[in-house]
Amino acid sequence: MKVFSIQHDPKFASIVAHDNSSATDLSNLSADVIHEFVSPGFRLNEPEKPLGNFYFLNDTALVFDKVADEAMGNFIEAAGAGNTGPLQLFDIEVDGVGTLYLLNVVEECNALNRNESQIVKGSWKETLALNRLVFHSQRIYSYSSLFKIHDLDYGPILTFTEKENQEHDFIRTYHEAGLAGLVFRELWND
Repeated sequence: MKVFSIQHDPKFASIVAHDNSSATDLSNLSADVIHEFVSPGFRLNEPEKPLGNFYFLNDTALVFDKVADEAMGNFIEAAGAGNTGPLQLFDIEVDGVGTLYLLNVVEECNALNRNESQIVKGSWKETLALNRLVFHSQRIYSYSSLFKIHDLDYGPILTFTEKENQEHDFIRTYHEAGLAGLVFRELWND
């Protein structure tokens, strides 16, 4: 089994929110359910870069287009609803692009081996660096193969792969669908 962080591919465009004080704060989405979503509106941050299927907003949310939604729908639904529901998938409008989808991953997995991991915390207990992560492999099985971990301040979004269960392999499905905009950084291998 392997665990990866899901990161933005810097070769592709990212998005930023317009200033709007009445909008939902999207700066750091935890695994909490958003009950009332008010979109601030968005624009491309780097319009000179090519458009991918996934766009960077921050490390705690996934933003993607309709092609990615259709290819990755099972993963998206499971990660955005967890076993708590309701689905945390929101339509957003991006100037010059149109409608994209923002996924608030609410699926949590209590699999981090705190004794073996090396996580640098700041004075406010925020995560500053992930020097070494170790997981309890028997605890990684969650409702979704996309998940967050409380010990990492609910970011980054993680995924796992395993040889015997490729049906739920987000990375394999992403590559087979020919999608673009993400990179996967291996954090742990048992």
